[in-house]
Amino acid sequence: MLLTKDAFWLKLLACGLLIFGTKLWLIQQFGSSVPYWDQWDSLAADLFLKWSENHFSVGQLFSPHNEHRIVFSRLLALSLFAFNQGQWQPLLEAIASAGLATLVAIIAGLLLRRVVKNQDGLLLLWITVLWILPFGWENTLAGFQSAFYFMLLFSFIALWGLILHPAYQWQWWTGALLGFFAFFNVASGLLIFVAILGVKGYLFWTDKTQRLQHFPTIMLCLIILCLEFALLVPVAHHAVLKAQDISQFLLTFGKSLAFPAITHPFFSFFAFFPFTFLVLRLLWLRRPLTMNTLLVITLGIWVILQAAGISYARGAGGALPASRYMDILAIGILVNLLAFYLLHPAKESKKLSIYFYSFFSLWLLATVFNMSGLIQQNSIPALIHKRDNSLLQIQNVRAFLQTNNINTLIGKEIPYPSAERLATLLSNPTIRQFLPPSLQGFQLLTSSQTNNNPFVINGFYPTAGQYQAENVLGSYNQTGNVAQGTFISESLTLQQNVIEIAVTGYLGETGLRLGLWGEGDSEPQWITPQQLARETWVTYQLPNPKKPFKIIAVDENPNYWFAFAMPRGLGIGSLWAAWLLTHAYLIIALGLSLLLIPFALNNLKKSTDFPLTEPT
Repeated sequence: MLLTKDAFWLKLLACGLLIFGTKLWLIQQFGSSVPYWDQWDSLAADLFLKWSENHFSVGQLFSPHNEHRIVFSRLLALSLFAFNQGQWQPLLEAIASAGLATLVAIIAGLLLRRVVKNQDGLLLLWITVLWILPFGWENTLAGFQSAFYFMLLFSFIALWGLILHPAYQWQWWTGALLGFFAFFNVASGLLIFVAILGVKGYLFWTDKTQRLQHFPTIMLCLIILCLEFALLVPVAHHAVLKAQDISQFLLTFGKSLAFPAITHPFFSFFAFFPFTFLVLRLLWLRRPLTMNTLLVITLGIWVILQAAGISYARGAGGALPASRYMDILAIGILVNLLAFYLLHPAKESKKLSIYFYSFFSLWLLATVFNMSGLIQQNSIPALIHKRDNSLLQIQNVRAFLQTNNINTLIGKEIPYPSAERLATLLSNPTIRQFLPPSLQGFQLLTSSQTNNNPFVINGFYPTAGQYQAENVLGSYNQTGNVAQGTFISESLTLQQNVIEIAVTGYLGETGLRLGLWGEGDSEPQWITPQQLARETWVTYQLPNPKKPFKIIAVDENPNYWFAFAMPRGLGIGSLWAAWLLTHAYLIIALGLSLLLIPFALNNLKKSTDFPLTEPT
């Protein structure tokens, strides 16, 4: 009975797991460990480099990034960088952003549950669908886009605190503070206060008996908006991206509100008809507004304001809204579904109910159809294109790191708009030290001996092939397997807890050994292969001795050979990221399993619901 009563919490947890697991799967399939575009300047040059060289100041967190002050995205990135032991891992950032998106979905479910009462299952279904479908794939694949999820999170909490609670209660102060924080992610975060100000202003004007209750929130919104408008950053070179006239603005505005039918701006009238009708009906009737109605109206106004902000700042030529804005625009679907719920006619109005359900069915069918079209025609092709480009980008960046030849970047597919600037960043020795593991391992180890070293550059049997296009050391040469001897490297140190070495060949056969020899240790820490790699590459992970160490490779068998790639450190965050991405299916399966429990309990309750009477 208790589980049946609390089925909502099980469904909420299940939906959270499904959203998180699906986003992990998307990152695993289409994500890249190579930093992309703005990450090189805003994170590598402005944050991690200065942090690593002890030149970091708190003021850098608040410095403008284009039109925005991405304080919380920088804090998240810096926290992950420190947690990952000074190693940059964009995939870890993307996973953290996926967790943040999941938290936003959970908060949305908790916030809007009060509106739908006994229909919370349908609410969670729509939230799950809107968060799972990859409309906003840019925000999922690029951890740097966490600013959008922070803004959504803080805006929802502001709604909860300032709309649903009286002034000066702790919930009100919490909403005010976190609403203020929304601006320090995406500049349009300030629009939550514009929406709340509009609604509270209307109540102040119409509800004369309760004006004193609304006045503190109105003043709070005005003060915060004045502060945030003063902090806005004009970006001169982005003027070309703005709508150049009213027609361009209206075209992008229509496309944004038409979501998911973003290529048909006039569909916006149909898409937002339920919300528009709700607002006009309330204005006409002039009835006191319930908290639930206030919540839906404020949320709807906020979505419209966000669409207007997108259209003004990025509406040049009447452009389509970019993928990164679609996580915001998708909330418009929720708003209009909730408007339908609030407009639901009384049961006795049979004729009105027929009209209502007919229009609702048409609206729902059109919305689902256009959602499907957007995924098939926009999201999936864009994801495939992104994945293909990422493969070329990692190949070209690795080629530069190996050769230091800028021609490997010029005119090629690279993760930055300028080959010269990217080459400068990649040439910085400090940046090279904290690059992701996939961009490490290009500096060949040097031997501490002058003789008896059989390990030569790319000494492997030809069918094995290079490891990730890197130069490696191996004991196979022109004479075949017969070379014997020992390689002992110069001392090196790595920060991370785990050291990974890729191996090919016959390590594990008698006389073939590879290991780490920590300074002062009596014996090396040998790799123990579970099976022979043969002509494939297998990676092994060893604990870092946390002191200077040498790589020792021994070949005392004339019948076999082996080769190894250069060691690279793996931070604890990189290890977690790899595990989570390869086990995304388990999280999805757990979510589906939990989702079945409430239905099973409900059926069990029905099957055991019979009258207990004495036989006559």
